[in-house]
Amino acid sequence: MTPQEIEKLIPHWTELELDEAEDYRAVCGPVSDEQREGIWHVVPNQFEDASAALLSCDYRKIERKRTNW
Repeated sequence: MTPQEIEKLIPHWTELELDEAEDYRAVCGPVSDEQREGIWHVVPNQFEDASAALLSCDYRKIERKRTNW
């Protein structure tokens, strides 16, 4: 995989993660201050982990989003 292809995967992964988080918030109701604080710490770590994995050509955690259409 080329560096250009990797660069395209990063925003795609970010969008998928944000969509999933939005879906979760939609069905789980209001988020407490404690939950918001936890989310604030987790999301940047997930982004850093995914970026590092992509840059090192480790694609084990990258998956195609499955749709039912």
